[in-house]
Amino acid sequence: MMACGAISRCDDLSQSPSTFRFHAHNSAADSENKIHDDRVAPAYGFRGGLVPGVTIYGYMVPAIVARFGNDWLAHGRISVRFVAPCYEGDAVVTRCDGLTVAAEQDDGSLYASGVVSVGQPTDRAVNTYPAYPVPEMDERPNASPETVAPGRPLGSICETLDVQVGSAIPERLLRMANEILTRNFRLSPWIHAASDVDHHRLAACGQRITVTGMIQEHFERKGRRFGVAGIAMTADDDDSGVLPVASVRHTFIYKL
Repeated sequence: MMACGAISRCDDLSQSPSTFRFHAHNSAADSENKIHDDRVAPAYGFRGGLVPGVTIYGYMVPAIVARFGNDWLAHGRISVRFVAPCYEGDAVVTRCDGLTVAAEQDDGSLYASGVVSVGQPTDRAVNTYPAYPVPEMDERPNASPETVAPGRPLGSICETLDVQVGSAIPERLLRMANEILTRNFRLSPWIHAASDVDHHRLAACGQRITVTGMIQEHFERKGRRFGVAGIAMTADDDDSGVLPVASVRHTFIYKL
């Protein structure tokens, strides 16, 4: 599946160096996750299928790159939280002001917000997780407190950065964090709630990425059940061996 770069979806790049406007598109309407389905999501209190959190994140990336450039793509960080639903066709305005990035409605209310920084490659610890076989699709366990358990390893996956521009890579990487979850559990409907992302080096379009991980936390809040996965993304290099690309702390709601 081609994960198009966020810049290619932007309606108008001329407003300011760090403010962008989009019309939201629900790219997951036919996915296994029925929270994106207009026929199912209303049963959970939404007016329609939700635009994926990773898509909203993709809309935020151009504003971040406009402010920080390739330094952020190579060794930047973001802690992003998705706070309100977004639907097909909604206006989304993104801007990066200082170290804060936001995706907003026209009235200024938030879809998502994040804290952004750029460090040095030596500033951060690199998470690693052992590789495990991923279950067959029809053998995935249902997500539950017994299966989404701290310390549970995730079966690893290998995906291609099938994007055309470097600014699309952060969104594609975050989609991989979703994909390792859906390859390890039966999850539907579920919501991507938040992510903390560390970039360790500048990845390349077309690069093959190995994704490994482990469940770190499980908790309940207001009747909803959450899981938190620690995820590591690496690439093979002929000269240097396995190189870390990104680390993600991925928070998801598997029972609404």
